[in-house]
Amino acid sequence: MKKLLVLGVFGLLMVWGIAARAAESDRNLIANPSFEKADGDKPQGWRTQSWGGKGDLTYAEIGRTGNRSVMISSDAGADIGWSQDVSVRPFARYKLTGWIKTEDLQAGSAKGALFNIHNMQPAQSQAVKGTSDWTQVEMDFQTDTHATVQINCLFGGWGQATGRAW
Repeated sequence: MKKLLVLGVFGLLMVWGIAARAAESDRNLIANPSFEKADGDKPQGWRTQSWGGKGDLTYAEIGRTGNRSVMISSDAGADIGWSQDVSVRPFARYKLTGWIKTEDLQAGSAKGALFNIHNMQPAQSQAVKGTSDWTQVEMDFQTDTHATVQINCLFGGWGQATGRAW
C-alpha cells in the first residue's frame, strides 16, 4: 500500500501539512507537505477552494513541527479548504496521514476539519471539532482508474462550520 502522509498540520485553521509517501520507496508524493515553501503569500503548490459560505484561508506562521501551516477560519460559516492535485498510480491503495489543530470549531450539520479525496467519497479522514491540540488523522483510499487525485484540507465538509483550524 502506498502512503500519503499529511505531515504539517492541516491548515484547517492552522496547519494542514500533507505529505504523501509511497510505501515501497518512502518517497513523498505531496509537494510542500509541511507548507514551509512560500509562493508569495501562499504555500507553494497549494490553492484555495470554496464550496459555500464565507471564510478566510491564510498562510499561517505557526506549525506543528516547522514554522508554517495553513489556517482556515470563519465567523459566519463556510465550507472551504486548501487543495493540491497529486499524481498517483491507477488501481493502487494509498494512506493519507496528517495533523489538524482546531479552536472553537462548531460543525453544525457539517463534518468539521478533515482531509478528503475530492469526488472519491467516502475517502475522508475522521473529522476534528471543538478545540483540540494537534491531532493525527488518517485515511486509506484506492485510486481506481485515477492517475491524479485532489487532496482537500477541508473546513466544514458537506456543510458550513465556524471557528478555526490549522
